[in-house]
Amino acid sequence: MRAMLNPYDCRDDDCTLEFSTTPNPQVVKQWLKFAHEATVMHSDDRVTITFDTSTDWNGQDVKGMGTRRRRTSDLVNNPRVLVGFAPAGKPEAAIDRYLKGYLEKIDMESSSRGGKK
Repeated sequence: MRAMLNPYDCRDDDCTLEFSTTPNPQVVKQWLKFAHEATVMHSDDRVTITFDTSTDWNGQDVKGMGTRRRRTSDLVNNPRVLVGFAPAGKPEAAIDRYLKGYLEKIDMESSSRGGKK
């Protein structure tokens, strides 16, 4: 939520800024609603693996925490994808060694289910 004092109703500084969901003509309130949120675990030119607020279960999208594998080309320049932070290059920390076994496991699971690559 973002809130600011209404400049038309609070000219004399007698208003209090508050962040409740209760309507208040003295406070202008805005909400950002999103349908999905994900944290990137790994990304390269071919594939992006995310930890998501929804996941794939037996070919169906379901609400629930899990990982998801997508083609990077489906995410880049997509107007429906909002990126809150995108570093210019690879992360400075060497994290690939921590993801190695996990990435191999996802590759095996994906190929056994006939999943997207």
